[in-house]
Amino acid sequence: MHSEKAEGPDKSRLYLFLTLALILANTLFHLWYIWKGPLDLFPDEAHYWDWSRHPDICYYSKGPMVAYVILIFTQLFGTSAFTVRLGAVALSAATAILIFHLGKLIFRSEKTGFYATAMLFLTPMANAGSFIMTIDGPFIFFWTIAILAGYRALHNQKAFWYVFGIAAGLGSLSKYTMLFLWLSVLLYLLLSRKDRFWFRRKELYLSFLVCMIVLSPVLIWNAEHDWVSFRHLMGQTKGQEGLRISPMSFLEFVGSQIGVVTPLFFLAIIYGLQKGLRDGIRQGRREYLYLFSCAAVILISYLLKSFQGKVQANWPAAGYVPAAILSVAVMREKISPTPSEGNASTSSQRARFEPFPSQGTALRRLSVAAYGMAFLAVVVIYCFGLLRLAGIRISYRKDPTARAIGWRELGQKVSQVYLDMKAKKPTFIFSDRYQTTSELAFYVVGRPQTYNVNLGRRLNQYDFWRGFEELINLDAIYVQDGDRPLPAGVREAFDRCEGESPVHIERFGLEVKTFSIFRCYNFSGFKKKLPRVSY
Repeated sequence: MHSEKAEGPDKSRLYLFLTLALILANTLFHLWYIWKGPLDLFPDEAHYWDWSRHPDICYYSKGPMVAYVILIFTQLFGTSAFTVRLGAVALSAATAILIFHLGKLIFRSEKTGFYATAMLFLTPMANAGSFIMTIDGPFIFFWTIAILAGYRALHNQKAFWYVFGIAAGLGSLSKYTMLFLWLSVLLYLLLSRKDRFWFRRKELYLSFLVCMIVLSPVLIWNAEHDWVSFRHLMGQTKGQEGLRISPMSFLEFVGSQIGVVTPLFFLAIIYGLQKGLRDGIRQGRREYLYLFSCAAVILISYLLKSFQGKVQANWPAAGYVPAAILSVAVMREKISPTPSEGNASTSSQRARFEPFPSQGTALRRLSVAAYGMAFLAVVVIYCFGLLRLAGIRISYRKDPTARAIGWRELGQKVSQVYLDMKAKKPTFIFSDRYQTTSELAFYVVGRPQTYNVNLGRRLNQYDFWRGFEELINLDAIYVQDGDRPLPAGVREAFDRCEGESPVHIERFGLEVKTFSIFRCYNFSGFKKKLPRVSY
């Protein structure tokens, strides 16, 4: 594959040093950040931690990888918010090293590797992933390994097809979106004439078989549970609703991507993708086509999906890894053109008659602005609390960190009630939302098993663990969001229920959230028939 001219050893060492310094600084900062603990666990983090207390080969909505990562770190270092998030910090650092190596490998340029790593680190989405322990951490780690292995495999290093299959399988145990990468390989082989011969080679198909073997625990678990994960995916994508057009959700999705990537980086990625496709086909730039294919399938799939319904901002995150490397390489060639093989004279003429001789300088300044804007966006997100201390009243509805505020305080309030009731009679804790249920499991004293009642929600993982049938005649504490009356379905399941004073979570004089707590006595089972199951 065509690549840039290799850099001198001095510059190579410089950009290697800068990359390692960037990764070290990012890692140390986030270790300090999760150690100081200004934010409680996000609801999904607490939920995945609760999964790790029930090791299994698969879970209702996702594969088991995120639970395994959390389990490893909590078993090694004890259970705390710090150790739950430690895996995210470690995976972020490892992924950054892989991104740098990928940029260096494909374009023989440590500079490209450095700027691609910096570009991703400075996006709010990737920066949040550096400390929030969700499925995206292990998913993007294995996604990057697979892209790296795929590139080597396409260079006739046949053994790397099996590495690709293993990485694709492990990534699928993190997030099923990993399977998009097989469509990326298919797209690349269709676009690249020089590599279509792989359709006739056994390694490609054996690699897919290896992936399916690694993924087989998910298939086995689902076969035993009526394929609920796939039903859930259909529910999430609204596949059962058929074709419908929602311009508003499309605009929301595009806006969310501009926000989580930052505007100038977003424009650079769009430019990089279109130029990567154009030059990849016209000039036979196989490295451009490869990165384009690895990025375009997932990004375009979610873009099209957004016409039908809401797409979460983080869903296409993995596509930005190859997109960032491609856009950095394209911009570098635009700023400092390197003559391609066989067309050096053409490049010389283009340089001589360039109508805008300051174009390279302008792009350099724009690049500096892009990195500066992204850095500022990240700083602002981390400093919402400081802005409020300065007297700037920012609504928590506009604060992305608000979902991780107040859970420890709620846990302390519920713990007081729990210890009082438990001293008189065995007592369990339950809620109507998995988010609240999971946070209570983590923050209530002793970290008890908590339960989640279905009052009209879709299925979640709590429906697959031991249920309320084992709790007859026990007392309970019911916790729900908001200052609301006790639901009739809960009230009828007990002899009597008594409400506590609502818990108002406030920060800097602004209300973040409110919870209602009820003491419930002598559980007799839920009388009403559960609503129709939804996924």
